[in-house]
Amino acid sequence: MKKLLTSVILMVFAILAHANYDAKLVIKQKSGNETVLALSTNPIITFVGENMKIENEFINISIPIDDVDNYRVDNPDRIDEQVIKPIITKGHVIFTGIPRGTTAYVYTPDGKTKSTQKAHDDGTIDFNIDSFPKGTYIIKASNNTIKVTTK
Repeated sequence: MKKLLTSVILMVFAILAHANYDAKLVIKQKSGNETVLALSTNPIITFVGENMKIENEFINISIPIDDVDNYRVDNPDRIDEQVIKPIITKGHVIFTGIPRGTTAYVYTPDGKTKSTQKAHDDGTIDFNIDSFPKGTYIIKASNNTIKVTTK
């Protein structure tokens, strides 16, 4: 029991330590309130009317633009280019960890678009390449490009 408790405590500290070093977007309002978002959660920031809308899988908030005092990125050296490895199985090419709403493309070798898909809310894109004619295709999803051949 003591070993289990020690393991759990170490895991919690590891998670907290990692969270403190992630790159974060900090939005400071004129009232002094701060909104802190880990960039690893892929926040989407849009401007709707007079408001800054911020959403990801955890939050959905709106801040009046006039109330924003400043913003900054803490720990910018922790921003890494995310490498997303596809899973290729049984006639499917599956990407995970793609930012929600990102469009992925399948191209023929002559540059024509064969198919497009937007990442689902869970960050996945699944191309069923079994339905494609035999040949070679180039798939681009986020910052990843792969070449697949169907037989």
